[in-house]
Amino acid sequence: MRLDEKSAAGRPEPKLLISDLDGTLLDPDHLLRPRTRAMVRALRDAGVEVVLASGRIPPAMESICRELDLDGPQITTHGALVISPITGNVVSRHPMAPEDVRAHLAFAEEVGAPAVLCYEDGFKVERMHPGIAAIFEPYGEPLPEVVPDLDELVGSEPLKVYLWTEASRYGSVLSEARARFEDRNTVTSGDQLGVEFLARDANKETAAAELASSIGLDMSEVAAIGDGPNDMNLLRSVGISAAMAHAAPEVRDAATFVVPGNDEEGAAVAMARMFPSLPTPAVDHQAPGRPHGPVRSRG
Repeated sequence: MRLDEKSAAGRPEPKLLISDLDGTLLDPDHLLRPRTRAMVRALRDAGVEVVLASGRIPPAMESICRELDLDGPQITTHGALVISPITGNVVSRHPMAPEDVRAHLAFAEEVGAPAVLCYEDGFKVERMHPGIAAIFEPYGEPLPEVVPDLDELVGSEPLKVYLWTEASRYGSVLSEARARFEDRNTVTSGDQLGVEFLARDANKETAAAELASSIGLDMSEVAAIGDGPNDMNLLRSVGISAAMAHAAPEVRDAATFVVPGNDEEGAAVAMARMFPSLPTPAVDHQAPGRPHGPVRSRG
């Protein structure tokens, strides 16, 4: 059970920090700001494991991992794959079953939403819709490969199925998807433009538990920071957690405490509160960050 901040303060400091990426660790311009970078490095110097958790596929997380020298396993594709984007070492993988992929493709056709099959190293579509290209291209993720028939790939073990809904239809398609599939799949979203289906046991919470177990830790020894609906269960399941101020009310309610938004380096504020014994690190304000994506949220 998640502790409130007062109770958590009496516990030993966490040994593992898991942070969401877009909307949390990165600022609105998708840069890693100096204080946040310094806090991550100070944690690692103090022996704390730091792991990123994102809806992105591994290639789109590689640059930020290299900037932070994180060569260990990271939580990618909303938890469907725990892998090091740098070394390729895999901790866990939860591909989708053929019958689920078939059902999701049928649902996509029914609601008129273009479908994307997502894999560890890329994506596949039947038609390159301009809206789909606009989503994937800026992330450094490869543009989807156009194939004749996605139905022929139901047994190819994609990690997730993405339906591009546009913002105007996002809410209604998400509600219908949850009503039909939430008893058999993880139904989530990293933005408000599309709905994503994953294997039932593929989510950030399960991935965090698997990763913590692999290094001999209990979830009570884990801290987490996030801002999206796909972070809620993770925020509830760890020993101490923080939600960004711009997160939806239900996400903020899932966390131990709330910090300023990513435009004010709220993730760095969260780290300081979670690890009070950590000396304030020197911050090199002259060291520019490099962009790791476009100006929009992805989770």
